[in-house]
Amino acid sequence: MAVATKRKKTEGMEKLEFLTDKATRLVYELEAEEKQMSEMRRDLLELQKQKESIAGENNAAKLKLSSLQEEKEIIDKKISTLLEALNKLSIEE
Repeated sequence: MAVATKRKKTEGMEKLEFLTDKATRLVYELEAEEKQMSEMRRDLLELQKQKESIAGENNAAKLKLSSLQEEKEIIDKKISTLLEALNKLSIEE
């Protein structure tokens, strides 16, 4: 009977060691995944900053384009006025 008890105790210790090793591996895996997620969050924040920066540059470019289009319209009107004046001068001469 002492042999059976000793065997059960040994089996119990082996199972405990197995479960402890398994738990330790799981902890290491979780730590690795947490590290990876942290790096991914950091990368995401960096990408969001880049996106915001690009959006700002895009808005500035749109404003510049709008300004240039307004200037073009003004210049086109001046050119039209000058051409009309030249035509009138040609007709009068």
